[in-house]
Order: sequence, then structure tokens, then C-alpha cells
Amino acid sequence: MENKISCMVSFDIQNAFNSIKWAVIKKQLVAYNVPSKLVILLDSFLKDRSVMLSDGSTWKYNIGVPQGTCAGPVLRLLIINELLNQDNNNDNGYLQAYADDIALLMKSPALYHFKEMSREIILKLESSAQNSNLCPLRRNTLC
Repeated sequence: MENKISCMVSFDIQNAFNSIKWAVIKKQLVAYNVPSKLVILLDSFLKDRSVMLSDGSTWKYNIGVPQGTCAGPVLRLLIINELLNQDNNNDNGYLQAYADDIALLMKSPALYHFKEMSREIILKLESSAQNSNLCPLRRNTLC
């Protein structure tokens, strides 16, 4: 039986649906070898979107994943998966996603190890989130 302390750093991805760049989604579709006709269809689905405001005017937007659609959660997961894959082979910790949160799970024989263990993973995660245009990640830590 291991005699180790567990630590979890939770990251809340604020506006997870509303802030993803469409170019990043398209890049991920290509990276996953999605057939070009499906990429074109999804590109058409994302292009020229607008919202009707309560005063009757419209507002065009070019970021975010449409909520309330079947494709929305899948497109968001493309980006979340990229965040998870960027460093999940690290011996210092394991990244796990749930809803619009990501958790960094670690174990160590002493509390003072966690700061150093998590530093590189957190920097990479925050950099990757910023590159995807995700809002800053809010951190909560439980040890």
C-alpha cells in the first residue's frame, strides 16, 4: 500500500462554449483526419452566425461553439482533448476532464512536492488554453 498524499488542482474553463476560435476547431478537424467534405460542412455550420438581440437587432459573431446543437459538445471536446493530450504522459500528474472543468491529479509522499510537480503541467495547460482562445482558467486546489 502506497503511503502518499493526493492533490487535485481543478481548472474551470470559463465560457468554454463561447470563446473557442473557429480556426482552432478547423485545425483540429484536419489533425484528426476528418474527411474534407465534413470539414466543409462544419465550416459552413460555423460561418456567418448571428444572434437576434431583444431589441430586434442582430449581432454577428465568429467565435464559440453553438450551444443547444448536437455538434456543439463534440466540437468543444476536440479542443478539450487537445488540452488533455498535451501532457498526459507526464509522471508528475494526470489530467482529467469533466464538463467544462479540467482536473490535475497528483500524488506524492510530501505536500511540498506538489508546487514543483504541477508547475510545468499548469504552464503548458494555460498556454494551450490561451492558444485556443479559451478564457483564463480559474484554479482551485485540494490536497
